[in-house]
Amino acid sequence: MFQYPGSVVDIKTISGLPKGDENFVVEISGFWKSNCLLEGMHDVVFDDPGRYSFRWEISSVLADPENCSHEFNPTPFSFTLTYTPTVWKTFEPNEDGSIEAYFVIVHGTLIRSGWKMRFDMKYGLHEIPPRLGSGLWVSDELPNQGLTIQQQDEVAVFYQLNYNRLSGEPNWTYADARFYGNSSNGVSYFFNWLMPTEDTSVQPNWDELSQEPLSAGIVVKGYNRIVAYLGLSKDHHVIPTSETDFPPSYTYKRWVFSPGKSQLPPVVPEMAGKWNLFGFNDQKLEQFHQIEFLTGERLGDDLYRFPSIDDEWILDCQVSLDGEGGCSLTNETDQLSLSFDLMEFNGNYAKSELIGSHEVQTGILLRSEFHLPVLDLQ
Repeated sequence: MFQYPGSVVDIKTISGLPKGDENFVVEISGFWKSNCLLEGMHDVVFDDPGRYSFRWEISSVLADPENCSHEFNPTPFSFTLTYTPTVWKTFEPNEDGSIEAYFVIVHGTLIRSGWKMRFDMKYGLHEIPPRLGSGLWVSDELPNQGLTIQQQDEVAVFYQLNYNRLSGEPNWTYADARFYGNSSNGVSYFFNWLMPTEDTSVQPNWDELSQEPLSAGIVVKGYNRIVAYLGLSKDHHVIPTSETDFPPSYTYKRWVFSPGKSQLPPVVPEMAGKWNLFGFNDQKLEQFHQIEFLTGERLGDDLYRFPSIDDEWILDCQVSLDGEGGCSLTNETDQLSLSFDLMEFNGNYAKSELIGSHEVQTGILLRSEFHLPVLDLQ
């Protein structure tokens, strides 16, 4: 959706999953790119009967120059919305138990900024951030360009370095964004590094190097696939007026420039460590297992294995250097298995069928440091 350059919005649930007759609370917060005032929260609108779908709108004052400077001056805002249990009895949820939330800011007469978030109301997986780690990413849509991503906890820093083929001037785009679930929203900064001159005493100032901050973000589609945007338009000084103009986004994959033999390639998930495996019938917990994987080993071309420390579990992964593939977790003693495609894995959890000797349950494999909200309903 179109996003006004330099503004950030986070849509979060702060009350966990709905519990019986308790209220459900949603928080919308962030900062507007300038000191434009935000006013007039509309009531929730269910615009897609048959599915859970929320839509909120607020308006911003742009007409009065005294209230709305065009300079970058981040102005925070926050709304807390409380819904009674009767709201959840109004409509059917999506087939996967999710709801979609849309937040729209109306500014001026032509521009509407929008943010979209999907909540997993069955298990609460929308609260589990991805694990991208650190590395290089490339896109088939942008030859000879790429992204460098560094992630620490929920915060990711990513940047792109390219150059103008006509002038030879290098351009650097830096962005930072915070993950909530598999999506992040942040701000990007475009720098135009001027060509050096013979006079070394001349140093460009900040205004010469930087351009107006724009929007940026990453949406994780799978362990080795992301969609990223850094807010770049054809003209950095023009505010686009349609979703087709801004923000341009591209699909990236991990770049393997040396498969090597001393370490696993970056397309293979980092599975070593402690995990929890849950088996559910609907939202009822039926079984729970603690697993600790050892460091992975290469079995052959595109084949990798992570044994558990107690030799009870084996996780085998088949992953091509292009990042496509999947993993299969097995326990022959308990006759349990769970298989998942890497497009269904965000680095911290996978959800798939947990197959036992007598029944099939919904299985969730989750790193042990994260809490699964559905457990609060047990």
